[in-house]
Amino acid sequence: MSNTKYNTFTATTSAQLIIVANSRRKGFNLHNTSAVTCYWGFDSSVTTSNGFPLLTNGTHFNSGTSDGYRGDVYILAITGTADVRFQEWGQ
Repeated sequence: MSNTKYNTFTATTSAQLIIVANSRRKGFNLHNTSAVTCYWGFDSSVTTSNGFPLLTNGTHFNSGTSDGYRGDVYILAITGTADVRFQEWGQ
């Protein structure tokens, strides 16, 4: 897989872009290594009220050959900061 990325990310209480849209994406993972719950979503309007929870030591896995989500991914921590890991892979 030539289109592969992974890294760490520090989520704060403001929604931030963690994974940039990629039309060649086949899948991505988010993993929360901190003691703070995070919420993720598809645009910068994600909040604790409308986002998807990423619990402590929780992982979100999104993959598919043609149906995996390929747009932007945003994340925020409910308080303080949180250490989040991500992976993205594609063609």
